[in-house]
Amino acid sequence: MIVKGQIIAGIDFGEIQESLMRIKDDSVWLTIPSARIIDIVVNPSDTEIFLEDGSWSSAEQIAVKQKAIRIMRREAEEKQLIQQAEAKAVLLMRDFLLSTGFSFVEVKIK
Repeated sequence: MIVKGQIIAGIDFGEIQESLMRIKDDSVWLTIPSARIIDIVVNPSDTEIFLEDGSWSSAEQIAVKQKAIRIMRREAEEKQLIQQAEAKAVLLMRDFLLSTGFSFVEVKIK
């Protein structure tokens, strides 16, 4: 079986705590939560049978998909997907705050 999936990683900005933000004049210092893998999606329509020999039970298909999810999670860690999501979130938040009129913005990861 060939199992394709999508890994969704990011930061839940709803978890930003007011206590981790400081504003003084036109400057802001903000600490945002760490990124995490939010979901790994494997759709049945994205699964292909590469070599059909015999039959696959539902339990076997589920086991293969679960193994694929574990492999995708490991590869996401190896490719530093979390770090990439954090770097992008810092840039997005910094650019957003600058666009609102702040002249100095510092965004850090918790």
